[in-house]
Amino acid sequence: MPAEAIQADRQSPRFLWLYALAWAGGAIGYVPFLTILLPLRITAVTGTDNIRWLALITFSGAIAASVGNILFGWLSDRSGSRRGWIASGLALNVGLLLAMTLVVAPLALLGLILLWQLALNMMLGPLSAWAGDCVPRVQMGLLGGLLAFAPAMGALAGVLITVPNFAWRHLSSSTVHDRSIAIDWPSCRCHVVSCRRSASGWVQALSSAGHWSSVPAGSRAASDLPIIASAG
Repeated sequence: MPAEAIQADRQSPRFLWLYALAWAGGAIGYVPFLTILLPLRITAVTGTDNIRWLALITFSGAIAASVGNILFGWLSDRSGSRRGWIASGLALNVGLLLAMTLVVAPLALLGLILLWQLALNMMLGPLSAWAGDCVPRVQMGLLGGLLAFAPAMGALAGVLITVPNFAWRHLSSSTVHDRSIAIDWPSCRCHVVSCRRSASGWVQALSSAGHWSSVPAGSRAASDLPIIASAG
């Protein structure tokens, strides 16, 4: 049994809320990136060939996410500890998101996405198993209800990064952490830019931010890119 397991009739409300907040932090770490920032980055790197690369990268990333979730959940069982895997996945997740801004080749971006999906699920796999260790059956329904906020929080983060003159100044320094659950909001550490709603506004904002390559001339408008619904 993992060292973090708690044998109790009921878990404290504080723990349940912090666990739900940690899970929401994971959603904030991948929803805005997969639905908005990654398609824009792919367009900046690949130009007019963006749709083909978008399909390839997202499909390969989904496979890596599935493998990583199973693998690291199992490894956290075998090691008898969850926290170390969660903390390591968090650190790698933040570092790899930051590294996305340095990639200029499609194959390199594909490789980085595969590594990022593995790191993300190194964090999420053991975290999901932690609930079974610490939360008694009589509170599983309450916890499940609290976890339902996570997709909404991820979607809200996606909205906030598109608000002009708001996201870059206010979200880039926002972090949430807790001593008992080693999770923060990785999406707030990645290079979030203030973007306008029109396609030309996206391109101008990305270029002026200085962290992302300009979208090549003649490439498909950012607003034409499909939205990726898969989460991690």
